[in-house]
Amino acid sequence: MHTKFTFLATLLFSSFSLSALEDSSQPSHFSASELHKYQGKYQLPGFFINASIKDGHLVLLPSGEGQSGFPIFQKNDTEFFTKVNDAIISFQKDKDGNVEYLLWHQGGSTYKGKKLN
Repeated sequence: MHTKFTFLATLLFSSFSLSALEDSSQPSHFSASELHKYQGKYQLPGFFINASIKDGHLVLLPSGEGQSGFPIFQKNDTEFFTKVNDAIISFQKDKDGNVEYLLWHQGGSTYKGKKLN
């Protein structure tokens, strides 16, 4: 498990500065109230990710010392991508439109993160 977590953490979380948001030419298509549906804490295997909103983008902040947040950018109604790696994050909703979990797709693997709040 430790090896899998180390590999996953290395893939997912490179060093990133939020100043990259200033260079973004692709704002979210969602309104602020729609983005709020994605905010919260998600539990992935071995760690947590907190999703919040900054400058019109969802920003993910992994748990752990020395981790920095990074924005994700909207691809369509349920999928987002990162500019720090080749990950696609898809949010899965229930029949009422509430986000239940995210799927992190990267490097041929998929990791599920249940939304806790």
